[in-house]
Amino acid sequence: MRSGFCGLFHIFLFSAAILFTPVHLHAQTSVWIDTDPGLGMLLKDSDDSMGLAYAMKSPRFRVEGISVSYGNSYVPKSLKVARSVVEKFGSNPKSQLALIFPGAPSRQFLGLATDSTVALEAALNKKRLVYIALGPLTNLATLLQTRPALAKNIDQIIWVAGRPPGANLKIGTTNPFAFHDANFEKDPKAAAVVLEAKIPMTLISRALAQDFLMTRDEQKALFNSGPSGKWLASEADHWMTLWKTGWKIEGAPMPDVLAFLAVSHPTSLQSEPCFVGQSMDLKTMVPPKDNQEGKFLLVSPEASPGQDRPVTYISDIAATAKEAWLRVMTDPPEKPATQKKP
Repeated sequence: MRSGFCGLFHIFLFSAAILFTPVHLHAQTSVWIDTDPGLGMLLKDSDDSMGLAYAMKSPRFRVEGISVSYGNSYVPKSLKVARSVVEKFGSNPKSQLALIFPGAPSRQFLGLATDSTVALEAALNKKRLVYIALGPLTNLATLLQTRPALAKNIDQIIWVAGRPPGANLKIGTTNPFAFHDANFEKDPKAAAVVLEAKIPMTLISRALAQDFLMTRDEQKALFNSGPSGKWLASEADHWMTLWKTGWKIEGAPMPDVLAFLAVSHPTSLQSEPCFVGQSMDLKTMVPPKDNQEGKFLLVSPEASPGQDRPVTYISDIAATAKEAWLRVMTDPPEKPATQKKP
C-alpha cells in the first residue's frame, strides 16, 4: 500500500471503512457511462470493456445510458464494441442496446448536441445519476453548457484522469515509455467546463494503473467462466500480449475498472480530499502532443491559485478491489427459475 498522498490520517479512515461498511453501499446505483472502448483494436486499451462488462453484470449498477465518445478510436468502431459487450453481458440485451448512444466524434463538437447529449438530458430530467467518465469530457461538458440546471441532478462524476505533480504515468520498472493523461489532454476546454460546474468529482489517475493489472491467470479465469467471458478474454488477448512483449509487464493495466469499483466497492479504494487545476508541470516527462494544449490536470493536497477545485482523489487500492471485480466477472449468470412439471 502506498503512503497517503493527501495525508496519513486517511489511511486510518480507509482501514476503518473496510470494517464498517454501511448497508446502503450495496444498493443499486443509477449510472450513466461515457466510454471510448477499443476492445480488439490494434494497440488500443481493453479496460473500458472490462469495466463496462462488469457494470452490465453486477447487481449493484442500474445502467441508465451509455454514451460513446472519441478517444481510443472512431465513434462508429467504439459503438460496435459497446454493443457487443452489452449483447454478451447485459441481463436484458434487447432493451439495453437501446441505451447506447453515439456522442461527440472529436473535441470540435464541444457545445454541439449529439444523440448522447439529448439522451443524457432526458435521463437527468427523470432521475439523479452518477456519471462514470472513461474518456474525454466533451459529451458531459456539452450537456452542462446547454442545460446547466441539470448539473444538480448529477450526484457525482467519477473520471479516469489527473496526475500528482511530477508523475509521468509510467507503468513498470523496465518500461521506457510514459503515457499521456489522454482523457484530459484531448479536450482541456471540456474539462474546464465540467470543473467549473462544481459537481462532486472523484479522480482516478492512470498513475495507479501499475497497481491494478489483470494477470494471465485472471485472464484464464475469465476465459473459463463461460461463453461471454471466453469472448472478452479472447478479444483482449493481444492487449495482454502487448504489455508482455512490448514493455515486459506481467499483466495489463485496468484503471477504467477502478471507476466502477469506486461505485460498487468504495471501501476497497483509499480516497482522499485534494484539489485540482490546470497547470504546467515542468517535472512531467511527456509533454502534450502538437494538437493539444500545454497544460496538465494536476492533483495536490493543498489549494493554490488556479488549483483550488476540491475533488476526491483515489490514492490506493486494496487487494479486495480486484477480487470483487473478478468474482462478478467469473460468476455464472443466474438461471431463470423453472417450473416443476405437474
